[in-house]
Amino acid sequence: IMANTNHPWHKLIDTAAVPRSDIAALWKQAGIRDARRADINLSSLCDSSFAREAFAAIVTYLFETLQQAPDPDDALNQLERIASAVPSKPNLYRNLSYFPPAFALLMLVCTRSQYLTDIVVRDIGVIDYFYDMAFLTRVKTHDDYYREVHHVLQLHQSFEGRMNALRFFKRREFFRIALQDLSGTVDFWTCVGELSHLADAMVKNALDIAMAQLQESYGTPTSAYTVLAMGKLGGGELNYSSDIDLVVLYEKQGETRGGPSSISYGEFFSKLTEKLIQLIAVATEQGSVFRVDLDLRPWGNKSDLAHSLESFYIYWDRYVEHW
Repeated sequence: IMANTNHPWHKLIDTAAVPRSDIAALWKQAGIRDARRADINLSSLCDSSFAREAFAAIVTYLFETLQQAPDPDDALNQLERIASAVPSKPNLYRNLSYFPPAFALLMLVCTRSQYLTDIVVRDIGVIDYFYDMAFLTRVKTHDDYYREVHHVLQLHQSFEGRMNALRFFKRREFFRIALQDLSGTVDFWTCVGELSHLADAMVKNALDIAMAQLQESYGTPTSAYTVLAMGKLGGGELNYSSDIDLVVLYEKQGETRGGPSSISYGEFFSKLTEKLIQLIAVATEQGSVFRVDLDLRPWGNKSDLAHSLESFYIYWDRYVEHW
C-alpha cells in the first residue's frame, strides 16, 4: 500500500496542526459518530513517532474501509485493541502496508466479527495467519485433525497441560475455519463439515487420554464401547456455538482386570465419561473445548453416564415415543 500523504485523512495523524472542526469533519467522512472516542483510539494507534510514521502508509486504506463498515466506530475500536496487543505497532503497520491482502483480512475481522477479534487479542500469534493465503483455502479432513491433535497432546505430559492444549488447538482452528467462512474462500457446508471433523477428532483424542489414565488404576475392560454423536455433531452440521450431544455405550457387563483395583464395566465407563467431560467441557484459563450434553442418553440426566448396549435397546424398545 503506497501512502498518499496528500490525502486529507493524513491530517488526522498530526492533529496538533489541524483545527478541531476539520478533525470532526474528517471523522464524519469516515462514518464515525463518536469523534472523541475515535481521537482516543487514533492516539493509541499512533502512540509514538515510529508508529505514526508507519501508520501513514495504511491510513488511506483504513479510512476507506471504515466508510464501508457496518459500524465504523466499533471497527476502529477493534483495530486499536489488536494493535495494542502486538509487541510492535510500527512493525504491524509496515507488514500490513507491504502485504495488502493481510490488511484486508484484518479489517474484515475488525468490521465483521467481535468473536474473531477477541481471539486475535487473546492469542496474538494468529495474526500470522493473515499473511498465509494457503491456510485460507486448505480444507482439513477428519484424519488430518486426528493426527494434528494427537501430535499436540504428545507435547504435554500432565493431564492439565493436555486440557489446555486441547483448548488452545480448538481456538486456533475455530479462528482458521471462521476466517475462511467470513472471507468466503470456502462454502458454508465445508465450514460446518470441518467444525464437525474437528470436534470428532478432539473427542477421540480425549477418549484416548481418559482410557489410558483409567487403565492405570483399574486395568482393561474386555468390553467394546462407543461414543455416539447425536444432534448437530451426529449429522455433521456442527456450528460455532453448538454444544455436542454424546451417548456413551459399552457392549457387555463385567469387571475390569489387570489393574491395582477392579470395578464393574458400568463404573469404568461412567468414569471414562467423567474424564471425557473434564477434558472437553470443564473451563480452564484457556476456556473450554466444547459444551457437552449427555441428556440424550437413556433416561436422561437421572441415569448413569454410560449404559450397556442391552439397557440402550430396552430403553428404545419400551420407553421412547415417536416425535
